[in-house]
Order: sequence, then C-alpha cells, then structure tokens
Amino acid sequence: MRTYPVQVKYGIVMAWYHPDGYAPSYALPDVPELVDEAFTTPITTRHEIRCCLQDMGENTADGAHFVTIHNHPGAAEYTRFDFEGPMIFMESTQQFPSSRGPVEGTLNSTNTGFSWCVVRYRTLIDICMLTTNVPVDANNVVQYFHVAWRNPDGDPKIDRIGQAFNLEVNRQIGDDIPIWENKIYIDAPKLCDGDGPIARYRRWARQFYAELQTA
Repeated sequence: MRTYPVQVKYGIVMAWYHPDGYAPSYALPDVPELVDEAFTTPITTRHEIRCCLQDMGENTADGAHFVTIHNHPGAAEYTRFDFEGPMIFMESTQQFPSSRGPVEGTLNSTNTGFSWCVVRYRTLIDICMLTTNVPVDANNVVQYFHVAWRNPDGDPKIDRIGQAFNLEVNRQIGDDIPIWENKIYIDAPKLCDGDGPIARYRRWARQFYAELQTA
C-alpha cells in the first residue's frame, strides 16, 4: 500500500505526489495571518473544475484578464514578478470595483508550486486569501478559497466589506471556470506586450513535470 508525505497546516492536509516516489523537494510556507487574532476566521469555499493546475496558475501571469474577464476598472500593473525555485512572487497595483466606484489597491501573491498560493489584497481593508488546489483525477481539480480579513476590533462595517469581498472573489472564479474548462493549450502562443509574463511562467512550470525535468 503506497503512502504519501503530508503537511498539515491550519487544518488543511496537503499531500506530496511524485510518480517515481521521490521525497518532497520543498516545504509549504506559513501564512501568519491565519493564526493572527487580528484576522477573522477564514471563510472556506469549494470549487470543482475540469482543467489542469497549470492552466489555473497561469492566471497570475495574465494581467490583462482582470479587465476583460472580471471587469476591473483598470489593468494590473506589475511591480514585481520573480521566479525563485518552486515559488513565484508577484506584486501589483490595480483598481478594484466597489459599490462606490473604482478603488485603488494592491494585489500581492506568493505561489508555492501549483497547489499553495497566498494572496494579499490591500484595498478598503486588508484581506488574506489562501488558495489550495488538488487534482482529484486526470481531468478534475478541486480548489478551495480560504478568505480572512483584518478586523481586530470586530467592526461590523469591516466585516460587511470582507463578506462582500468573499462573495465577489468567488463570483469572479465563475468567470474563469468556463475559460479553463474549454481553452486549448498552445505550446508556443503568439504573445503581445499586454499578455503578461506567460512565457516565463511556462518555463517555471516545467520543473513540476517529471518527464520534463531532464528534457
């Protein structure tokens, strides 16, 4: 009977899989906000998607889609997009939609592999979202959003904004899912300046495929 190395963080069980049984080559980073009493208990939402992990992760590099798919008032402007081993560090400034019109803010994310992504939003309030992804068979992925926000004083107004944000981010993935489930993978796409660092992302992604690690 085969067993898999696991890490348990914040009540989430993450298992490591390698087709040749190799030991984990990296550990999952901590998310301090999830144990910070100034932050709320995360709201967890489950999504089942018929696609592969790489296609979902490519969203990070697709700055143009925030406007064209999610109707953000302006495109993301990247101030950092670095690849370091199994990690991606992305920092951006954006305009976010709100009930009172566009709001300036930042969206910073740290990806560890395809399955552990911490996204920090600073808009009207400070929000931390942990995204965990796992393939459940050859064609389907289950993704969880764990959304928390900073509200040390229990301000009802901040809670309303946080709850509205949680609803909105889960609505927006509904915009992405039909694309992920129907897109065609093109190995060498013709990219323009506004497409974001997708080619760099794909080179980084090669390390997670055993058959490509020596290619």
